[in-house]
Amino acid sequence: MTNAEMLYHVKTMQENQDADAATKFNLAVLADALTEKVRADAAKICGCGNAVAVLERMFKGADRASLKGAWTDESGRQCACDGFRAFRFKQPLPLASIPADERPIELHKIFEPAERRENVLIDAPTIQKVKEFIALNRPTTGKGKRKAVVLYDLGRGFPLVNAQYLLELLTVFPDAKLYAAKERGRLSVVYVVSENGDALLLPVRGAEKQHADELEARAREMFALACEDKSESREKSTCSLDCIATYADALNVAV
Repeated sequence: MTNAEMLYHVKTMQENQDADAATKFNLAVLADALTEKVRADAAKICGCGNAVAVLERMFKGADRASLKGAWTDESGRQCACDGFRAFRFKQPLPLASIPADERPIELHKIFEPAERRENVLIDAPTIQKVKEFIALNRPTTGKGKRKAVVLYDLGRGFPLVNAQYLLELLTVFPDAKLYAAKERGRLSVVYVVSENGDALLLPVRGAEKQHADELEARAREMFALACEDKSESREKSTCSLDCIATYADALNVAV
């Protein structure tokens, strides 16, 4: 007998109104366990078992009921989010759904700015490279302390991200193409495009990345003002030593 068949029989037994409270409780526990197995079986059949496992773990770690499952948006895409990463699927996966009385978040409002901005393609690492990076850089923590997060730098001018989240994102979308904003990309949300959908990954605001971003923004403002002055006066603009130093720092920043 398959898990799906056993689940059908258990649900039929749950409809028996004469069962005592203990029996109803045990049947509910059994139904939940079989439901998980049926989803796992479906994931194996569609070849998406690893992706489903990642997303189910994400649901368990979510701190709100409205994020503890998937839902379908206004465009018919299956959605999932935990507040740090978000996914939209063209073809749905066998995932748990959020409770019927929970109102899902409007993900399109979060995705639209990333879709519309001018993006730059990031040279994405392979799954193997990220796995090795995590293994080699996992910090040790004392007993009882919160598990430390390994951070992965996507490169000069690009964001710093949670390495485990990056690994899981690449597991869900193995063909993922990663993008950052062209301007001030170090702190931008990572926009991900795949054949079966898209995703977002929030950056980590590291001190060096923040400093570099602020420096670049200041240099851009100074350059814009210098160009404006030149246009108005039709003469060659002059820059202070501070302006020149800022330009140099912004051009040579390594993060």
